[in-house]
This record gives sequence, C-alpha cells and structure tokens, in this order.
Amino acid sequence: MSGEHYHLEPKRGGREDDADDLIDLLSPSQTQSETDVQQGALRVEPSTSDSAGTEESFVSTLPQGAICLGCSYDLRGLPVLGKCPECGLPTSPEKSTKAGDPLCEMPLDLIRRFHHACLVASGSVIALLVTLAFTYGAMLDPAVTGGIIFLASLTWMLGVWWLTPALDQPEAVWRGFHATNRLRLAARWLQFGWPVCIGVLWATALAPPTGMPLISSLWLVFVGGLLLGAAGLVMLSLMLEQLADWVRDFTAKEIFNGVVFSISAGLFLIALGMLCAFLWPLSPLRLMFSALTSAGWLVCIASMAVFAYALFSVSSCVALSIVHAREHRERWRRREEKTSEYHERLGRTAPAQPPGRAAESS
Repeated sequence: MSGEHYHLEPKRGGREDDADDLIDLLSPSQTQSETDVQQGALRVEPSTSDSAGTEESFVSTLPQGAICLGCSYDLRGLPVLGKCPECGLPTSPEKSTKAGDPLCEMPLDLIRRFHHACLVASGSVIALLVTLAFTYGAMLDPAVTGGIIFLASLTWMLGVWWLTPALDQPEAVWRGFHATNRLRLAARWLQFGWPVCIGVLWATALAPPTGMPLISSLWLVFVGGLLLGAAGLVMLSLMLEQLADWVRDFTAKEIFNGVVFSISAGLFLIALGMLCAFLWPLSPLRLMFSALTSAGWLVCIASMAVFAYALFSVSSCVALSIVHAREHRERWRRREEKTSEYHERLGRTAPAQPPGRAAESS
C-alpha cells in the first residue's frame, strides 16, 4: 500500500462505518504517520502530478492564505516554524491556513448559539416587515406600530450580539469572530442606531413636536441613527458571509453579498430624497424628492426581506451542523472503541515469553 493514498471524505448526515473499517485495515505504522501529519507543524499538500501514484510532500514555507492569528499579517512564503515579523507570534500552518473546517467540528454549544441567534434575528426582521405591512394597510395605529417596531429593533440587537461572539478557535479567528476584530465590533455597536431612529419616530407619533428647532433636531437624530444602523447592517452582512461559508450555504453567502450593495443604494436614495425635501420644501421638484425617498424605502424593505430569508437558510444549515457534530462525535467514539478492542485482542493473543527470558527480564 506504499504507492496508494486513501482520502476519506466525511458523508454529511450518514454513517461512516465503511470508512472506519478501512482505517482499521491500515497498518499501525500508516495510522501513526497520519496522526503525526495531522498534529505536526508541517502542512501536507497533495501533489498535482497526473501519475498513478500520487505522492504527498512536505512544504517548508507557508502557502497562500496563511495569516497571523495575532495581527492578521500575511504569512505567505515565510518558514513554517518561524515567527510573525509583525507581532512575533509563532507561525503554524495548521492554525493559520484558511483550511475551511466545517462548523460541525466546532463545540456543540457554539453551534447551538449560532442557530438560536439566527432564529432570533430573522424573527425580528419578519416582525418588522409584518408590522410595516399592517401599517401600510391602515390596520394599526402609528403609535402602536412605533412601539412594535421599537421592540423588534431591541430584539434585533440581541440577535446580532448573539451572532457575533468573540471566539478563540483558529477557524473562527480568521473568519473575524475574535475579540479585537474591528468589523465584528462595528457590526455590534452600530446596531444601536436602529433603536435611536425608531425611537424618534415613535416619540413623534405619540407627541408630535412643535417648533422648527425641535423638528430639525429630531430629524438630524433620526437620520444619524438610520445611517449608523444601516452601516451596522452592512458590516453584519460581511460577517454573515463568513458564517454562511462556514456552514457551506453558498446561496445565503451570495445573498448577504448582494444585501451589502442594495442596502447602501437604498439608504443613499432615502438620504438624498429627505435631504432635498428638507432643504427645498417648496421646490417644484418636491414630488421627485418624495419619489426618491419612497424608492429607497422599497429597496431597503426588499433587501431586509431577502436578508431574513438568508438568515433562515443559514439557520437551517446550522441545525444540520448540530446533527453532523453529534454524528462526528459518535463516529469517533466507535473508532476509539474499535481501537481499544484491537489492543485488547492483541494483548490476549501475544505469545508468552520463555521461562528463561522471563527470568532474565526480572
């Protein structure tokens, strides 16, 4: 078997008894060598040769895509046993290379957290859209609508904070889920803009303001909160692209990528229309300003609806990752049992030492 190499791909959602049986047939030397490769500092890359006997070779430099876990410095081309020239952290291709380990190999508590967070965030978006639909149909009072949307914005913030934890697993670190990542921090804190702008709308619905200075101040607070919340939504979409890639939901990944541009375009139209209407309230083009604002709101609402669908899609994939994680742990438990039984059988069938040899050893 020296000229053959077996590559076992995990079967999602199925049993892997065949793979376990094949591993049991491998000689102890081969199993030990594979363990050394997985735990060592060197990374093994298959050769691209078309020959029948595919050979594996050790690489002495870090490949493309390797980054420092401490400062995100590009480590490509540096020695595998060296240090980061920026922060001095030891380099390790096993932890630095973007290997793309599936989420099912992470701790179960972490997977469940992502699942619950996706459900909470998507549920708050659905509640927001349903409330807006009832308000548009004149079925709810504006004051009641403002209160429901304000509660939905608080629930949304809770879901976002749940979705962006600070993790220390290597796979999570390079995806941006670590404590010092600026994108993660921005995606969290900028969500406070949503309760601010929605709170202003709710307050004006309960008690309409009087006086131009107060109206101008509230308008500026509303626009500022809206822009902050939208910027946070764009940052969150970039984070969720990594989560969707982590669970292998490439459709949701493309949706999150599109939401980044659609939300930005919709907010630009809203800000432009409202700013022009505020600066030139008596202009003959005020109808065009109103049309720009309405078009921007439609784009944002449509983007939020697609965003909620992508969240539900990621949530379903994360739920499957929970199932796969349990199967993965059960598979390793069976493998350890087989290994233990093999060593027990080997100990029982080992030939006894001759009496003279036993006396010498004693």
